[in-house]
Parts: sequence; structure tokens; C-alpha cells
Amino acid sequence: MLIGQTCGYPASEDACAKGWAALSREVGITADAIVAAPKAKLLRAMRAGGIVLELRAERLVAIASRVKEGADLRSRKVLKTFPTIGDPVADHILLFTRVEPIAAVPSNAVQVPFRLRSKPLMPSCRAKSRPGSARTSFCGATACGATAKLSASARASMRSLPRGA
Repeated sequence: MLIGQTCGYPASEDACAKGWAALSREVGITADAIVAAPKAKLLRAMRAGGIVLELRAERLVAIASRVKEGADLRSRKVLKTFPTIGDPVADHILLFTRVEPIAAVPSNAVQVPFRLRSKPLMPSCRAKSRPGSARTSFCGATACGATAKLSASARASMRSLPRGA
């Protein structure tokens, strides 16, 4: 997963898949193969995955070197020290490698606020929701208190989003 998400930029399933296929074919996907590969060969493989070839190749070598040295990939703290790995990606890695049963919520995804705005936050909101009434908020109802749990800045951001997106 660490190598796969570096194979494409701008990051998309298509770009990462193309970059992964080229890396697998031309260099190999083991840490030893990536560290031993000449820079020109890595750049050629990275070209299939999109732009910023040099930076992505450098990151691949850095990741492979750390893995080869024996970095503890089951530690969230260690994962976050790798290039481009933040909280959401570390959570996904721990979840999908079955290291930790963590709720890997796509908190950095653009579509999450739209989902929150267009649907009730809690099942109990449906029963209390009355569109157009004074009790209605952006989640559909304020009576359940679900919107009170959001910060003031989150509520302000969500009010600016189009409904039903």
C-alpha cells in the first residue's frame, strides 16, 4: 500500500494502477528491487503513473529504504513518518492490513461534507425532521442534538455547501 499510493499522481485509481503495473514490469515491487534500480529506470516506470516523476521516484526509494531497514509498519506513529502518509492513510493501512480494526473514515475526502449536509446525521433525526420548520438545521433536525456536536466552524462550512449534492 505504501508503494501503490506513490505510483500515481495526481492520485487516482487509474493513475496508481498504471504506475503500479509499470513499476512491477520494469523494476519490481520489492524493497530490494526499488532500492537497487537505477534512477533512469525508476523514472521511466513512474512516467506511466502521471506527473512529478522525480519526486515520486525519490519517495519510492525513501519508502523502500525504510522498509528494507526494518521499519515497524504496524505502528501508526512510524507510518506517519513516511512521505505523504498522514492520519487518514495510516488508518487505512492499519485497517486493510488487518493490524488494527480502526474506523478508517475518509475525513479528508471532499464528498463527506456533502453527504452530511444532504442526509440526517443520525437515524433519530429522520423522525424529528420537519423541512422548513424552525427546528430544522442543515442535518434535517436540531432536536436530536446531533448538530450541537459539530464545531462552530464545521457548522459554518456546511451552511455554505449546496443542499442535496
